[in-house]
Amino acid sequence: MSERVDPNKAAGGEPVSKPLPWRATALCILLSILWGGTPASIRVAGDSVPPLFGAAIRFGLASLFMLVWCAARQERLRPRRHEWRPCGLLGLFMFAQIALYHIGVDATNASHAALFINTFVFWVAVIEHFVTRHDRLTFVRWIGLACAVCGVCTVLLTARGPITGDGDPPSIRGDLITAISGLLLGIKIVVTKRMVRVVPPGTLILWHDIFGAMLLLAAAVAFETFDPTRLTTAAVLALLYQGLLVGGLCFGAQTALLETYSASRVTAFNAATPVWGVGIAIVLLGDPLSPWLFVAAGAVAVGIVLINRRPREAGDASVSRPLEENG
Repeated sequence: MSERVDPNKAAGGEPVSKPLPWRATALCILLSILWGGTPASIRVAGDSVPPLFGAAIRFGLASLFMLVWCAARQERLRPRRHEWRPCGLLGLFMFAQIALYHIGVDATNASHAALFINTFVFWVAVIEHFVTRHDRLTFVRWIGLACAVCGVCTVLLTARGPITGDGDPPSIRGDLITAISGLLLGIKIVVTKRMVRVVPPGTLILWHDIFGAMLLLAAAVAFETFDPTRLTTAAVLALLYQGLLVGGLCFGAQTALLETYSASRVTAFNAATPVWGVGIAIVLLGDPLSPWLFVAAGAVAVGIVLINRRPREAGDASVSRPLEENG
């Protein structure tokens, strides 16, 4: 009997590069907005919680969310013997990336952190083009990528002076640390895309969260001092936002998207995240509104359209379908 061919998979089991249907597109936009609020929430929580302790609490909460996620999707809670290594490797990636991210945000301000962490979008596209070769960048998509980069750079170059609620200015050290975290995040997304082929996504992210939270807590205990009595209501709400919505819902939903769609197409929408981040900082932290923000938003929007353009030669394999409940 001949083996049934999945029309949504290319040779080797990779998802076919195809445009996203409207439901997946709406989900990607929502995830972009939620991620955009992360730097501001970290700054709010940082008044009461040191960076590593805040990261450990965030992913402890994310682990609880993923327990519910796995139960709803009827996925296994315990990895099989051959699945422990991928879960542990991804947890190690997450520990390094998130630790650097929280330390970087603590050292700079929310607007710059939102810009530099989202350089991962470009790393994903470049890695998939030159390394994995599963989603090549056409000339038009290179133009889209350049537009998105220009949009982010516009926000960066026109962000003058202190822009966070407490007036802290950006720092080269904090920006550099956050940029390195963005590189690690790009690598981790591509690695996650390959690992969900052998480990159920809910199981993978659950143990990625558990291992990462344990490593973050160990590092926090070793290097930081935390006084729980200093926690404010705003800090608690910020931690819940980071843990349940960002660390839980965003990571779980994006992993489900990566089961079906190209990583560079899914993460292309995250090019808008720094714009959302600046906008959220304006609303919640009182940051000044620059007219250049609208120029940047337009450039990023054009970039997203071009990066997500349907390839004409893809044929029937590129016909989109709604994102199914099971990913």
